[in-house]
Amino acid sequence: MTRDRPDALADGSVPFSALLAAREARAYRQYLLLEDCECPLISLTIVSPGPVKSSLLIDKVFHVGVTTLHAACDGAGLRIDTQRFSHSAAGPEALCVVRGIESEALKQIAVNLEDTHPLGRLWDLDVIEPGMNVLSREQFGLPARRCLACQENAHFCARNRQHPLPVLETSMKRILSLYEEGVSV
Repeated sequence: MTRDRPDALADGSVPFSALLAAREARAYRQYLLLEDCECPLISLTIVSPGPVKSSLLIDKVFHVGVTTLHAACDGAGLRIDTQRFSHSAAGPEALCVVRGIESEALKQIAVNLEDTHPLGRLWDLDVIEPGMNVLSREQFGLPARRCLACQENAHFCARNRQHPLPVLETSMKRILSLYEEGVSV
């Protein structure tokens, strides 16, 4: 289901100022939750290049991400203690507090999901420690995330605008389509 957003333009795109404000509000929600729990949390958002952050595609990918994250935690004998969901100009977000695990081990679970699940390239699973310390792949000597359109470093391609937006959108749709058909990407 797509959402009517008061901050979205007629074409569904979100002005950059609204996107920045939504990201600041997300960081504040993360900060407040970390203050309360004093243990690591996972922030699940969707990799959605371009100005449209709310669509049927994004909602499907988000729903599978939340379900898969819960299954991964259950499979590791972990319990998601607290979860908060929001949907802003920056798109959907789930904040999940996972107790009884070190941040580094939780990051390994997140990276495994991003790297092995057929939709993993469309999820951004950040592990954040109290003090707003976001664990990075680089800290653990792990390879950078791959671009949606090619096999290069995603940050490099994004920073240099290597691919036109329609190519990235087509890549997202292809990944979801293959997942729905049961084909591994």
